[in-house]
Amino acid sequence: MPLNGLARTAIAAEEIAPGNPTPSSWQRIWLVLLPIFLLWGGRINGQELQRYWVYFKGKDALQREILDKAARRSLSSRSVQRRLLRLPPGQRFDSYDLPVSDKYVDEVAATGARVHVRSRWLNAVSVEATDVQLAEIQRLPFVRRIAPVRTFYRRTVPPAEIGLRKQAAAADTNRFDYGFSAQQIEQLKIPALHNRGLSGRGVLITLIDTGFYYQLHRAFRHLHVVAEWDFINHDPVTRNQPGQDAPYQHDHGTEVLSVIGGFLPGKLIGPAYGADFALAKTEYVPSETRIEEDNWVAAAEWADSLGADVISTSLGYRDFDDGFSYTYSDLNGTTMVTSKAASIAVAKGIVVVASAGNEGNNPDWPYITSPADGIGVIAAGAVDAQGRRVSFSSIGPTADGRIKPDVMAMGLGDAMVDPADSVGLDFGSGTSFAAPLVAGVCALLLEQHPSWTPDKVWQALTETASQATAPDNRYGWGIVNAEAADDYIFPEELPEKFALAGSVINPDLGYSVFEVDLPEAQTLRVILFDVLGRRAGAFEISLRAGAKRRLVWTWPASLASGVYFARIAGKNRTIVAKTLIYR
Repeated sequence: MPLNGLARTAIAAEEIAPGNPTPSSWQRIWLVLLPIFLLWGGRINGQELQRYWVYFKGKDALQREILDKAARRSLSSRSVQRRLLRLPPGQRFDSYDLPVSDKYVDEVAATGARVHVRSRWLNAVSVEATDVQLAEIQRLPFVRRIAPVRTFYRRTVPPAEIGLRKQAAAADTNRFDYGFSAQQIEQLKIPALHNRGLSGRGVLITLIDTGFYYQLHRAFRHLHVVAEWDFINHDPVTRNQPGQDAPYQHDHGTEVLSVIGGFLPGKLIGPAYGADFALAKTEYVPSETRIEEDNWVAAAEWADSLGADVISTSLGYRDFDDGFSYTYSDLNGTTMVTSKAASIAVAKGIVVVASAGNEGNNPDWPYITSPADGIGVIAAGAVDAQGRRVSFSSIGPTADGRIKPDVMAMGLGDAMVDPADSVGLDFGSGTSFAAPLVAGVCALLLEQHPSWTPDKVWQALTETASQATAPDNRYGWGIVNAEAADDYIFPEELPEKFALAGSVINPDLGYSVFEVDLPEAQTLRVILFDVLGRRAGAFEISLRAGAKRRLVWTWPASLASGVYFARIAGKNRTIVAKTLIYR
């Protein structure tokens, strides 16, 4: 059963050796640096168990005194090196790196509750517990609060009528013949980076998805997998296992893996075919089975521990099925659990790319899905081969006013492997396949510019994309231009305090834009006044550090044309800007 509306078309493929040397042997590092208890179950004495987050009040004071050493012990050398390379000294190690207190976990487990995930980032554990056990846990003095672990269903994309797409003619200047993947690769100007010798080599990409079967298809013969873990069944096997998985469990993740890392010249080539990969299986496929958000958090922390440079996730969290759904006001990057974890990952120096979601045609919720709203997360929307937004691609803004999606890539009729065949290809649609294309570009940029922070990668992508000068909440900053992003030159160093960089209006769409230079990420409070000093509006927005960050004020219909003033309060300074409503 295909996922995401895959239109399956078998294509004969011949064996062609990759351009890069193939590893002499498959070597996998079975690293599980994140403690996960192997307890599983759903009932006690006939009572069905609900899964909950148990948040703790703090971490041991003694641990804080040895923070640097303790953090280094819990991380791989690759993770430590990433932080030394991309983070300033005061931000390389913090309390997020300290483990959850064993004493707290033991006391929770002593109630009879079954501990599933320990999260150092959230300072919490997820447990399966009865009502009686939950009440006992709530009385423990170190418990800060308890909240349900949200469970959800995935929204799939209707099948696309694409037929058998013709192969694009290989350009004389290209290093490779991209075959059926030519459109999705050439649209993002990726061949220019391949021609420069970039392939993602030395960059570690973690994929979080349904499972991965890379042992069969010829497009994976070059693949370098350094670690994999099944967060559902707690074992190091991410492909299907008899009696444990649905027949199509690993299909979606395998297809995503081929879009970013496949290599079969003349048929299919992914942008980051030379990268290292860590594979995390977190999602049940059968629609009748619940999917828990705590698996995603566990996978993200595992990726950090391994030293991942990029996380690519094609899972969108929105349609929760347990009566504890999030609302639009929660779409602020800090409320939804997966978004919070993704935001922390970015703060650890990891570039996080998430599919925007396939909710664009949903009248009740056309917006992006978690974790695409995370602070610093790059949300990837979907366009067709002609660069037009596909109707199912989710839109923005976030609840706190940030433009989403961030960038666009092809997500209609993408070429990918057939997971059930050693040579065949499929075509699939969804923002699930736009995300790995964007993540692959990020890996190429990090290979070329290893010291770039997640914010610099984001800035290079958005400042060079097709709508860089006029971003909106349908296309974001537009279609990625990998070549221009690689050549991007950052502006001069920003001032110590934030400053106004400019102000423009758009009378056709009815909004004002204030551009500010920010030396650090912060939340700005904006209050609007008319010329008589009467309040005309107010909003808050969290912005990244960088030049010309945009604050968008949509003109209320009740306000007349005229001059207005915006008082913008930041961390260390308040500035006043003038704007004009012109109808």
